[in-house]
Amino acid sequence: MPTGYLMTVALLALYTLAALAPPRRPRPLAMAGFLLGLLANELPFAALAWLLASTVLAYAQGDLSTPGAWACLALAALVAAGLAEVARRGLAARPVLDAALAAGLGAGWRSAVDPGLAAGLRRRTPWARILLRPVLVGRRGVERVADIAYGTHPRHRLDVYRHRSRPAGAPVLVYWHGGGYSMGDKNREGRSLLYRLAS
Repeated sequence: MPTGYLMTVALLALYTLAALAPPRRPRPLAMAGFLLGLLANELPFAALAWLLASTVLAYAQGDLSTPGAWACLALAALVAAGLAEVARRGLAARPVLDAALAAGLGAGWRSAVDPGLAAGLRRRTPWARILLRPVLVGRRGVERVADIAYGTHPRHRLDVYRHRSRPAGAPVLVYWHGGGYSMGDKNREGRSLLYRLAS
């Protein structure tokens, strides 16, 4: 039995199950389900790549030759299908987001934005960028000024993301990271979004 492969598949199965069918009650179990489902919900393509890499490694090492290994491989196939469903659910949010933008900015908002930005909105994202974006968050042309004090408590710190050209009259966005004031961190949450908006 390939123990390392089994542990990887079991862990991803747990994450995927928590994303697809999160427990609602009691509250501590719901919170645990939320935390376990984060990886699959936020990075389904990265989780799928991790699963694929683990499967290829197990195959290359000859670890998929026993009945137990085949059962593990069958579980991996179920996990892959579950991750595909998580990704499908995420992509289904696009029409909702488009409707919200149209409601807030007007029906013709796409034609009113900068042509270069509008072209980027229509372009499909390459797979390499989808897989590497969670790791490579910075962007050329954007600087992050970190840990500016806004109060006396050591945790009263904010970051400013700005375009290096510092254009006059640029809009300002105030962003509070997720976590309900009890978890999360400004150094992790939403940085890809902030760099994109600042660019």
